[in-house]
Amino acid sequence: MTDKSKFINAIPKIICIAVMLLMTVMCFITGSSRQLRNRQTVPVFTGSGFDYSDQKYDMAFYVFIVLSIISGIILLILILSEKKRSLFKKITGAALTLIFGIFLLFLDVFSDTSQEDSFYENYYPQFYICSDDTGAIRLLFAEGTFLFDGMTKVYCLDEEDHAYYLGKFSTDDGAVQGGRYDISYSDDTVSFQYDYGTVDDKGNRVCKTASFRLPKAILEK
Repeated sequence: MTDKSKFINAIPKIICIAVMLLMTVMCFITGSSRQLRNRQTVPVFTGSGFDYSDQKYDMAFYVFIVLSIISGIILLILILSEKKRSLFKKITGAALTLIFGIFLLFLDVFSDTSQEDSFYENYYPQFYICSDDTGAIRLLFAEGTFLFDGMTKVYCLDEEDHAYYLGKFSTDDGAVQGGRYDISYSDDTVSFQYDYGTVDDKGNRVCKTASFRLPKAILEK
């Protein structure tokens, strides 16, 4: 077999590998685009999490994964159906293709989760909604613990339950508040105290105060 004929026979395999690589790159682009959009979008609180309405990004991501898997299957079929290839070479080629495909699939999935906030993956937060005395301001507290660390992210909810991120605070020894907050509201700032999770020299619980400025979108409503 001449070099030219070998190259011609290898063209389908080259195309499959190129498609798999291209789909992996597209997954990275899609995942990054979705995360960028999430950071620029005010999500809606659903009661157990946040809805960013990213169906179009999700659909594109899964389409690229499916195309990558189909290309890998075709590549396997091409390798195993080669008559002039020995059984050892077929098994070796198939094994390498599977390893390569699993690696790309891992990259595809990783591209969708690499920029996700580890807070929701490790802390498994509980959500609590609290209001100030007037009921004009509603704050959403996402309380979570991980090992000996406690962290709470604070959001402000509007009438349509859009969650505007205000900030976060941490506690020691995994302390959480269980949604018990006394919120005060003045001008454009909300404040509340929280148990830090430690005691002072006299054995009293250490409490700290957190203050956050409200977003313009909330103040203008």
